[in-house]
Amino acid sequence: KPELEAYNLMLMGNVHRDSANFDSAEYYYQRAVKTIGEQGDPYYLGKFYRAMATIKVILWHNEEAIELLKKAEAYAIQKPRDYNVLMNIWETYGMAYYQMLKLPEAKRYMNKLCNQEQVNIDLLMRVLCMLAKADEFINEGRYENALTAALEALQLTDVHRYPTYRLKVYMKIGRIYAQLSQYALASQYYFKGLKIAEDYKLRWEEANLYSFMAWVSQE
Repeated sequence: KPELEAYNLMLMGNVHRDSANFDSAEYYYQRAVKTIGEQGDPYYLGKFYRAMATIKVILWHNEEAIELLKKAEAYAIQKPRDYNVLMNIWETYGMAYYQMLKLPEAKRYMNKLCNQEQVNIDLLMRVLCMLAKADEFINEGRYENALTAALEALQLTDVHRYPTYRLKVYMKIGRIYAQLSQYALASQYYFKGLKIAEDYKLRWEEANLYSFMAWVSQE
């Protein structure tokens, strides 16, 4: 079945993405699209184009990411199913706009995600909503509130364990403690995140965490 073959190609792309082999990841994502064709199942096409956009966000090619996300959303909205793909697309929009410092747009997409999660309950998406709330507080300089939101997200990952989401939470808590000049605590959470990144061979996150740890160790 083309959808199954294409989905497996996407998984191969994810392996290369996690290993920071981004050119290879894009190659597999593009093959996934070609396997089912532009007239294929829109649910899967939304998923594959979102995967391509994620690579662009990692590389800070945010405007290219936005164009891919437009295609992803146009496909996914045709066959939303449980809205998981659409919520992931909206989260990636939020990341791209956040990196472009277009904070109102970033907030708009994260609000779309979080409002939809209230209808289609998805506790992993709720973790992302709590982290987005933490980012809002960080931008406002309300670091204690940001920490509260991030720790609530951590509690959710205690119940619904999913390593990459727990890693996101550890990185956020580390960042907040660094902003509060509590560098020893920041290092502890960065180290927790680093352990997950190393265990699951998440090379891009691993590189970022080494950079963050080096920064806080100098303070």
